Amino acid sequence: MWNQIKRQLFDNPLHLIVGTVMTLIGLELWLSKTYFFWPPQAIFLLNDDIVGFSCFLIGTGLIIWSASPRKTAQVNKILLMLASMFMTLLTAIEFGHAIFMNHPRIFSNVFADAGLIAIIWYIARHSDTQ
Repeated sequence: MWNQIKRQLFDNPLHLIVGTVMTLIGLELWLSKTYFFWPPQAIFLLNDDIVGFSCFLIGTGLIIWSASPRKTAQVNKILLMLASMFMTLLTAIEFGHAIFMNHPRIFSNVFADAGLIAIIWYIARHSDTQ
């Protein structure tokens, strides 16, 4: 059983990588109550547990889809769409932090998130989503 799960996971390594990264980002956002500090009107909403938990669920969903013996294209399409939307929103908010709050070190997060979005788009283009 474990060998089959391991084989299934490594049949889709990019799904596994993106899922793991998003799960870890989700954990960080979920556990940190002061991660976001811009825009000031939306701090309470952005630092809410549901934001981090959503990212955690999307990442976990990608990992589970990757380990599943029956991979449906519809679930793949939905998970990749949600992952792309969430990471694009996160990238835009972090870009705003870097520009408007004069925190240039956050640009490294922006570049990393943009790279993750590129990988998600690559997966969506080359995996079974039809």
